[in-house]
Amino acid sequence: MGWLHPDPKLDAGEQIVWKRACGMVVRSTTSGGMLYVTSARVMFVPFRANLPSPWLWQRHAWTRVEIESVDVAQPDHSLGYAGGMTRRVRLSLRSGESVLFRIAKRDLDQVAAELQELITATQ
Repeated sequence: MGWLHPDPKLDAGEQIVWKRACGMVVRSTTSGGMLYVTSARVMFVPFRANLPSPWLWQRHAWTRVEIESVDVAQPDHSLGYAGGMTRRVRLSLRSGESVLFRIAKRDLDQVAAELQELITATQ
């Protein structure tokens, strides 16, 4: 995709079935990037412009089996400007952790339902 938007690293036979620009809440900030749903996993690939913090460059991936559910998280004002003022899409993992994404879409309930359907389609 280019220097600013790196391509996801896919395994052999893996295909992208959905993608959307978003921000992943990391610590007390939001890292911009792309959220991908593939035939095998869900991946977040950060934009390279997330300088100067190298930890924002980390790619994250979860197999579909690791994801328990997808829903919409209500505002959490303790996060401040890291997405805490808005509703966010939440991936709830079977490990008990949650991952939050800011996605620019008015109907986040529809996005969450779409992601849930895609993720559970091949589990």
